[in-house]
Amino acid sequence: DLLKHLSGHYDTKFPGSKLEAQSYTKIAEDMGLKPEEILFVTDNILEAEAAKVAGMPCVLSIRPGTKDLPEKHEFDTLHSFAELDKIMYEKEAEAE
Repeated sequence: DLLKHLSGHYDTKFPGSKLEAQSYTKIAEDMGLKPEEILFVTDNILEAEAAKVAGMPCVLSIRPGTKDLPEKHEFDTLHSFAELDKIMYEKEAEAE
């Protein structure tokens, strides 16, 4: 149960369509954070693209039923939340 690690739940009523960058900007504002301080994990590449436009780093979650992704895309992928540590470590190393 990862619920204790989540700081909010957002749906199409607030902040709006998950395919629009402004929705992710509203989420960041609601959380009191800058978009670049939030890691967005989704199984929908269109949502990832919108969040990226808003400035959020994104990771695509590959799970049963996930639509096939384009062969070339710019997002890191994971099959388990256990992989997040490795992805975050690599991102920190790239920033140095």
